[in-house]
Amino acid sequence: MYASVWKRFVAFLIDLAVFIVLFWALAQLMNNASVSLVLFVLIWLYYALLESSPLQASLGKIIVGIKVVDRRGRRLSFWQAT
Repeated sequence: MYASVWKRFVAFLIDLAVFIVLFWALAQLMNNASVSLVLFVLIWLYYALLESSPLQASLGKIIVGIKVVDRRGRRLSFWQAT
């Protein structure tokens, strides 16, 4: 079964809050020019690693009860999640 648009939107907002905190922390520690690149890589790894893990979801998706699966209902590989 597919998740509703609203569940997906709430999950996105939760993940966005995580990224805002992460961006703020990185901005305090690093040069502003490199923060964007580091944040881009961290966001990619965040989604790819969590959605291909046994959890099958990002933190936002876990909270709203969404699991990411392939068309056959199986867990994604890292490359599929990427």
